[in-house]
Formats: sequence, structure tokens, C-alpha cells
Amino acid sequence: LGMMAASVVGFVGLDEVSLELAASLMRSGHAIQAFQAPLHLMTDFCRLGGKECTTLNEATQGVCALVILISDVDQIHNIFFGSGGVLTGLSRDVIIILHTTLLPVHTQELEKSLRENYHMEIIVDLYIVKPMFEVSKGEIVVVSSGQLESISRAKPILSAISERVFICDGDIGSA
Repeated sequence: LGMMAASVVGFVGLDEVSLELAASLMRSGHAIQAFQAPLHLMTDFCRLGGKECTTLNEATQGVCALVILISDVDQIHNIFFGSGGVLTGLSRDVIIILHTTLLPVHTQELEKSLRENYHMEIIVDLYIVKPMFEVSKGEIVVVSSGQLESISRAKPILSAISERVFICDGDIGSA
């Protein structure tokens, strides 16, 4: 694990599921910082040991990976390309993990723009499945897709989120 143990993962947007992801990462030794969450979730997040950020830019400082919760297409411009968006000062080798419910066409367009216009190379998507059967004990299952190179670079972070990671072959959005 080495360097990964002391790495920082940023979150933009927290919901109940993202809070579980953050908690898993903290248990794996990662430092976590987050921006934009409902007050009760941010309170729980800070209680777990996470750092609350007051700006998008602060949430991206010094991170090896950035988990971005996107629930509608309109958020993409503000989060990524707007004034003070996450791309401001973000290192090109940061792993961008899209935790989204968008249609694959939207995540593919976003990935294409990030690669071609901003030279961001490591982009994967992330879907969470919570099995309902008793033997799973509430454990989350991660399903992810993206280009092979992106997936291999993101694998340590995805594995820190859950012991059960399933990778879908193919482009981003195929998960």
C-alpha cells in the first residue's frame, strides 16, 4: 500500500452512499476532504474524520483522486468548467471518479472533453450496488468502467472503497 495509505481523496457532493464510500476510504487510511453536502451529512462526515471544504478548489487541493457526484447534466458545466471549477489547478494525473446516474452518452461526452481539451487521462465511472440478501451484511459492491489504463490506475482507490469491485469492459458508462 505504501504511498496510497497517506493519500488524499476529494469528494464533490455527498449523499448517503458517498458518505459510505468516504468512510470506507478513511478506514483504508486515506485522508478525505469534501465540498457540497447537506448539513446533516457533512456533520456525519466530519464526525468520521473527514475535512469539510468551503470551495470546490479547496476540495481538489493535493488529491490523488476526486470522486464527483453528478445527478444531472446541468451540474457538469458548473462543477468542471465554471469559474472556480474542479479543473482549476487540478493535476492531470488525478484519478477522476464519476459517481453518477447520468446516461452513458453524457459521461462519454464529458470524458472526451476532459481528455481532448484538458489532457485529463484517468477517468472512470462508479456505480454502487447494495445487495439485499442476508449474506452481504450490507456491504457495498462497486461496479466501474472506463478505459483500461484508467481502470488500472483507479483500481487501488476502488478496492479501498469495497472488497467487491466489478469492472465492466468497454468505454466509460458501460457499467
